[in-house]
Amino acid sequence: KGEIKDFGLQQKFELQPKFKKFGVSERAITYTVDFAIYKWNGEVEYIDVKGFGTQQGEIKRKIFDYNFPEKLTWVSKSKKYGVDGWLEYKELNKKKREAKKNKK
Repeated sequence: KGEIKDFGLQQKFELQPKFKKFGVSERAITYTVDFAIYKWNGEVEYIDVKGFGTQQGEIKRKIFDYNFPEKLTWVSKSKKYGVDGWLEYKELNKKKREAKKNKK
Protein backbone atom coordinates (compact mmCIF):
# COMPACT_ATOMS: atom_id res chain seq x y z
CA LYS A 1 0.00 0.00 0.00
CA GLY A 2 3.03 2.29 0.20
CA GLU A 3 2.43 3.23 3.84
CA ILE A 4 5.79 2.01 5.14
CA LYS A 5 8.82 4.26 4.73
CA ASP A 6 11.38 2.05 6.50
CA PHE A 7 11.78 -0.54 9.22
CA GLY A 8 14.31 -1.43 11.87
CA LEU A 9 15.27 -4.43 13.98
CA GLN A 10 15.94 -4.97 17.68
CA GLN A 11 15.44 -1.45 19.00
CA LYS A 12 16.24 -1.13 22.70
CA PHE A 13 14.35 1.16 25.09
CA GLU A 14 15.43 2.16 28.56
CA LEU A 15 12.42 1.77 30.84
CA GLN A 16 14.29 2.80 33.98
CA PRO A 17 17.84 4.15 34.20
CA LYS A 18 20.55 2.53 36.29
CA PHE A 19 20.85 3.83 39.84
CA LYS A 20 22.62 3.37 43.16
CA LYS A 21 20.91 2.83 46.49
CA PHE A 22 22.82 2.40 49.73
CA GLY A 23 26.00 2.00 47.69
CA VAL A 24 24.61 -0.85 45.59
CA SER A 25 24.41 -0.32 41.82
CA GLU A 26 21.32 -1.53 40.00
CA ARG A 27 21.28 -2.07 36.25
CA ALA A 28 18.92 -0.21 33.96
CA ILE A 29 15.69 -1.95 32.99
CA THR A 30 15.45 -2.25 29.21
CA TYR A 31 12.98 -3.61 26.68
CA THR A 32 13.98 -4.65 23.16
CA VAL A 33 11.32 -4.88 20.46
CA ASP A 34 11.72 -7.13 17.42
CA PHE A 35 10.68 -4.66 14.71
CA ALA A 36 10.11 -0.92 14.23
CA ILE A 37 7.89 0.18 11.35
CA TYR A 38 8.34 3.79 10.22
CA LYS A 39 5.41 5.18 8.25
CA TRP A 40 5.42 8.05 5.76
CA ASN A 41 3.07 10.07 7.98
CA GLY A 42 5.69 10.14 10.77
CA GLU A 43 4.12 7.43 12.94
CA VAL A 44 6.20 4.59 14.35
CA GLU A 45 4.79 1.23 15.35
CA TYR A 46 6.82 -1.32 17.28
CA ILE A 47 6.15 -5.03 16.82
CA ASP A 48 7.21 -7.75 19.25
CA VAL A 49 6.72 -11.44 18.40
CA LYS A 50 5.57 -13.51 21.37
CA GLY A 51 5.18 -17.27 21.67
CA PHE A 52 3.73 -16.85 25.13
CA GLY A 53 3.58 -14.09 27.71
CA THR A 54 5.39 -13.91 31.02
CA GLN A 55 4.72 -11.80 34.07
CA GLN A 56 8.00 -9.93 33.45
CA GLY A 57 7.01 -9.27 29.83
CA GLU A 58 3.58 -7.96 30.84
CA ILE A 59 5.14 -5.57 33.37
CA LYS A 60 7.71 -4.31 30.85
CA ARG A 61 4.96 -3.73 28.31
CA LYS A 62 2.97 -1.64 30.80
CA ILE A 63 6.07 0.43 31.63
CA PHE A 64 6.75 0.90 27.90
CA ASP A 65 3.15 2.00 27.30
CA TYR A 66 3.41 4.49 30.18
CA ASN A 67 6.74 6.00 29.06
CA PHE A 68 6.49 5.99 25.26
CA PRO A 69 3.67 7.34 23.06
CA GLU A 70 4.36 5.00 20.12
CA LYS A 71 2.18 1.95 19.51
CA LEU A 72 3.56 -1.40 20.69
CA THR A 73 1.89 -4.47 19.19
CA TRP A 74 2.54 -8.01 20.32
CA VAL A 75 1.86 -10.62 17.65
CA SER A 76 1.66 -14.42 17.76
CA LYS A 77 0.98 -17.35 15.50
CA SER A 78 -0.66 -20.62 16.54
CA LYS A 79 -2.34 -23.08 14.17
CA LYS A 80 -3.65 -25.00 17.19
CA TYR A 81 -6.31 -22.35 17.78
CA GLY A 82 -7.39 -21.93 14.17
CA VAL A 83 -5.06 -19.05 13.47
CA ASP A 84 -3.87 -18.96 9.88
CA GLY A 85 -1.24 -16.23 9.98
CA TRP A 86 -0.24 -13.61 12.50
CA LEU A 87 -2.60 -11.90 14.90
CA GLU A 88 -2.38 -9.70 17.95
CA TYR A 89 -1.34 -11.53 21.10
CA LYS A 90 -4.49 -10.43 22.95
CA GLU A 91 -6.63 -12.01 20.22
CA LEU A 92 -4.74 -15.30 20.49
CA ASN A 93 -5.29 -15.34 24.25
CA LYS A 94 -8.99 -14.71 23.64
CA LYS A 95 -9.13 -17.69 21.25
CA LYS A 96 -7.33 -19.86 23.82
CA ARG A 97 -9.86 -18.90 26.53
CA GLU A 98 -12.77 -19.63 24.18
CA ALA A 99 -11.31 -23.04 23.26
CA LYS A 100 -10.85 -23.89 26.93
CA LYS A 101 -14.40 -22.77 27.74
CA ASN A 102 -15.87 -24.83 24.86
CA LYS A 103 -13.88 -27.89 25.93
CA LYS A 104 -15.68 -28.03 29.32
